[in-house]
Amino acid sequence: MKRLKKCLSLILAIAVCMSTFFASTTSLEVMAASENEIGNYTDYNNSDDGNVIIFNVDNAQVKVELCTARTLRVQLSLNGNEGYRPEDPQYYMVQKNEWPLVNKTIEDKGDYIQILTDQIEIRVQKNPFRIGMYDLEGNLISKDSDDQGMYWNDLGVRGVKKTEGSTNAGGIFGFGSGDHGRRSNLNRYDQDFSEFSMSHGRVVAPFFMSTVGYGIFLNTIEKDTTFYKHGGGFQTKNYLDYYFMYGPDFKTILNEYAEITGRMELYGKWAHGFMLSKYGNENATQAEFLEWIHRLRDEDYPADCYVFDYGWRGDVADNGGNQTGAGQKWGKQMWNNDKTKFPDIDAMFKEADALGFKVGLHNNAGTPEASGGAELYKPENEARWVKSYMDSVITTGYGDWFWPDEFDVLGSNTAPTFSSKGAYEAWQEYTDQSRPMFITRGSYAGQHYATAWSGDINPTSQELTNQIGFSIDAGLIGYWATSHDLGGFMKRPSDELYTRWVSEFGAWNGIMRTHGHGGREPWTYSETAQETLRENLKIRYALYPYTYSLAWQGYSQGVPIMRAMLLEDGSQYNPDAWDLNEQYYYGDYFLVAPAADTKDTVVSVWLPPKTTWYNYYTGERYEGGENGKTIRVAAELDEIPVFVKAGAIIPMGPEVDYADEKPLDPLTLDIYAKGESSFTLYEDDGQTREYITQNAYTTTTYDCVENGSEIDFKINERVNRNADVYTPVDRSYNLKFNHIESLGNVTINGSDISRVNSLDEYNAASEAYWLDSENNIVYVKTEDTGKEINVKLLEVVQKEPELGEEDESLPPQEINDGDV
Repeated sequence: MKRLKKCLSLILAIAVCMSTFFASTTSLEVMAASENEIGNYTDYNNSDDGNVIIFNVDNAQVKVELCTARTLRVQLSLNGNEGYRPEDPQYYMVQKNEWPLVNKTIEDKGDYIQILTDQIEIRVQKNPFRIGMYDLEGNLISKDSDDQGMYWNDLGVRGVKKTEGSTNAGGIFGFGSGDHGRRSNLNRYDQDFSEFSMSHGRVVAPFFMSTVGYGIFLNTIEKDTTFYKHGGGFQTKNYLDYYFMYGPDFKTILNEYAEITGRMELYGKWAHGFMLSKYGNENATQAEFLEWIHRLRDEDYPADCYVFDYGWRGDVADNGGNQTGAGQKWGKQMWNNDKTKFPDIDAMFKEADALGFKVGLHNNAGTPEASGGAELYKPENEARWVKSYMDSVITTGYGDWFWPDEFDVLGSNTAPTFSSKGAYEAWQEYTDQSRPMFITRGSYAGQHYATAWSGDINPTSQELTNQIGFSIDAGLIGYWATSHDLGGFMKRPSDELYTRWVSEFGAWNGIMRTHGHGGREPWTYSETAQETLRENLKIRYALYPYTYSLAWQGYSQGVPIMRAMLLEDGSQYNPDAWDLNEQYYYGDYFLVAPAADTKDTVVSVWLPPKTTWYNYYTGERYEGGENGKTIRVAAELDEIPVFVKAGAIIPMGPEVDYADEKPLDPLTLDIYAKGESSFTLYEDDGQTREYITQNAYTTTTYDCVENGSEIDFKINERVNRNADVYTPVDRSYNLKFNHIESLGNVTINGSDISRVNSLDEYNAASEAYWLDSENNIVYVKTEDTGKEINVKLLEVVQKEPELGEEDESLPPQEINDGDV
């Protein structure tokens, strides 16, 4: 018996070893091959005084390139100038390789070479060779460890074995999500991360940001890539090529990352409206499409887009000219000519256009044109794939955007991106600068060509919660907006889950797209679901000027619409905010904490220190206090906890059925004056790329200063980059000042304006103010001249809302892992 136990133990030990062997290739490689240090510094070369400094060391060469004053690129070569990675079409991630000259000084300090810019100090230690980053006060940010620095082994592994950071460490954020957007926690400080293989809706990037104030992007597509916990080093295969970005704030780092990897361009304004679709071949018909879009209009649901699933596609023609297998999941990328399904495609699109609807189209890695989908970077494969777009949609105009599906499971990290790259480029060339839009299932680093969605998810409360974290996560790796199947995909959600997910949480997403088995038409769900959806769609569409300005922030600054709490209010340095993945900022001024429980419940919400918030639906006030505070807020089935921040300036538009139905007139500014605050409104034509190609856009910045008895509000002069191509319509402003009980008078540019006594008088006036004493709101109307306008509210008596009560009567929400 003892002998048997020993044998079983031996077998078990062997099994464990074999499991480790197959489960961790990277770890095996490091153990199986000796690690080679690159040695000591010998000399450097910066003969042209440019951005590139070449360092020669005993066993290698290291190229340091200054990209900006706060960002550098580091590349390792084991073979002099010939050992760097050659040009490779698979490496699409870096979009910018030419950088303006960075002002710098280089000085030999004895033990190290100092490279100094106006933002950062780089110390290149000589013996052993190490690279260290310091702020301008000489404080350590991060450096290669003295005992374990840059290395390689004979199996192709390259890396920086260990780094040392400042004592402010503790938060590591980035890398992306697991399958279907799932993950355990937001802060990755205590975990190694090596999940860089594409699969099932995974959105990942070899990029992270540290609360010390820096970010690292490893320019690799290798699956055998590992980042060690505590920000302690990283390794990959074949070539070591990484970017170091100094913030110190995360928003600055995200902007630097976007500049390197390519800015995620604006989509058509319509893309931030409500998108509706249904899974399956039988649901892709002209009749159902037209029925849906008319019913959405007739029943007062604002909406912008209908999405056809795979049934829109056809297949190869037989000898009689009939399509065989038409409408099948892997049918050819062409419109189905089955006249029973699509009797008149041209008329169908004209009718949709008249109602203000755009059309999205599904395509799939299994279609004939996608042959070689894992290698779409090869010109012959890309040409075939792009031609299918050209013939069926781009040149005909029969479609407005695509969602390439299932490229994430082809075994290539680059396949999802290349499923959109070629068509994205062709679209720009052939459609008179209209904006292409692609949403890929899963994605690797590089958000320039498409955004992503999280794949085929389940209709459960737990999955709803997962998607909150997915959206936040994606925003920390460069995606200013992502998508997911609102309501879940795998089967029809319950009425209650539809209410929580589509009607509530969906309305506060950067992209609002619902899709799945069993249909997502609102009229097939309960009255509560329908009324809640209608109410929140009205709010979403009123907020279009705000949301579209957030999209501009995403493009121009790299900042997401749905923001992790640590991106605002100094919370990058507050550990209380680091693992909050069930609440988020919607832009600068809203805090959203969706309820996932499918019954009346209570939601816990953390408020940052020294902030004041108002429940956007009920008006109640909540305070973050000196140190931040967690409150408990009741959320009945038809309620979502959303808070607007004191100091907010929210631009809003008129009621519309779809994004471009009406011009932005009047333009309402919803103002919650407190201290000093500002917001910048962005405007363009909402359709073309002329905002890039011709600078055809405008911005208007609003500044508010509140000091108790006086409120100074300034509409700064509109900045119009190219008035010959684009300028906003003539319009009036409605300034809505909240929480005012009484006031003396209002002046505009130093002159008193008339006070009126009713809403009717106010609406009839061209310039006036009105105190709505019942709701404690002052309305001020004036014309938008495009010039600076200074508005003063004098002798103001403010009336803050009552503090909201924390609801202890209900237990905290319970997240259901099963179908609900």
